[in-house]
Amino acid sequence: MKSGKSSANPTGNILVVDDEVQNLQLLSEILSGAGCRVRPARVPQLAIDSARAQPPDLILLDVRMPEMDGFELCRHLKQDDRTRDIPIIFVSALQDVEEKVRGFEVGGVDFISKPFQEREILARVRTHLALHIMTVHLEALVTNRTAELAAKNQALNAEIEEKARAQAALQEYQDRLRALAADLTVTEERERRRIAEELHDGPVQVLAFARMRLAAARKMADVNEQNRALDEVSETLREATLAASGVVSDLSSPALQELGLTAAISDWADAQVQNRFGIETTVISHLEESEARGVHDLSCAILFRNVRELLANVVKHSQATSAHVLIERAGDNIELTVRDNGKGCDSATTLGGTGSQSGFGLFSIRERMADLGGTLEIKSERGQGFTATLSMPLESDRSTEVS
Repeated sequence: MKSGKSSANPTGNILVVDDEVQNLQLLSEILSGAGCRVRPARVPQLAIDSARAQPPDLILLDVRMPEMDGFELCRHLKQDDRTRDIPIIFVSALQDVEEKVRGFEVGGVDFISKPFQEREILARVRTHLALHIMTVHLEALVTNRTAELAAKNQALNAEIEEKARAQAALQEYQDRLRALAADLTVTEERERRRIAEELHDGPVQVLAFARMRLAAARKMADVNEQNRALDEVSETLREATLAASGVVSDLSSPALQELGLTAAISDWADAQVQNRFGIETTVISHLEESEARGVHDLSCAILFRNVRELLANVVKHSQATSAHVLIERAGDNIELTVRDNGKGCDSATTLGGTGSQSGFGLFSIRERMADLGGTLEIKSERGQGFTATLSMPLESDRSTEVS
């Protein structure tokens, strides 16, 4: 609704419905003179169609009409969402109280009496147009405020859901850390027992046998028999030395300390993957000597351990026939990539530590890489092989030495 006129004159779009031409002309003149846009209608159905097509700001509706009285027409308008909220003033020559009550019951807001009094008409029209303007304005405010509150409520719900997801993720991570700590404790104890069993069944048994053979040789009178016994003792001691070297290599690779990361990985892969299980293994390094020296001893030891665990997973889980290790520089990082041609897996599930024993191994590797400021990335699909990339800064500020 426009408000270009002064408040003394009503302005608005008014539909006037009356079957008498003279009444229509008189009301139109009065309202047009006050600045209103008047739309006259003599036929009730045409008035309904006009109101639905372009809802007016106010309707002046004659009560007595031959085809459809004003009350019935009012009911039709109030039943339609398009015209329900339009204020309707009834026009009537009757002063019957029951008729006025009926008019209010069907949805009218006021009555204008015939014969028309211009001041009364303008006063009532002005009042109801102002109320209509205020109602429309308030409804717009309520609609806008409701939309704002809905948007804020949606944002708040999204924030709550995000916090809930973060809390759930944190709880899941803490649960995995607790499980990892328990797993590490079990693994450490299992490793102690394995080393003890290997020492007992290997070097200790061999040395005990050598001691018995040496004691027996000392009692032999025949020099040739004694020499043969001493040769057996020498061979037994050589076997014990090899067995002990194997245990030491598992604990801390001499090749890692003496020859470096690439040689240590290559020696271990040849002995424990290719020769033992028949999986073709290649280790290639594109690192310059100066770049290799940029990796701290502790970092080298952890990288070596991580690559060993990745290759052990290849042996245990991949059903692969070949595995490749690539060591190279990527920007300021050193990257070690372990790739096989095996059955592959769901990398997200495996790295999350769920579903298989290898998953916990990968989760442990990722945590160790995080301690070095590095990362573990997994790329794998079922039937498409498995690729794991270890990445960490070349220069390390760590001062901790490998024990």
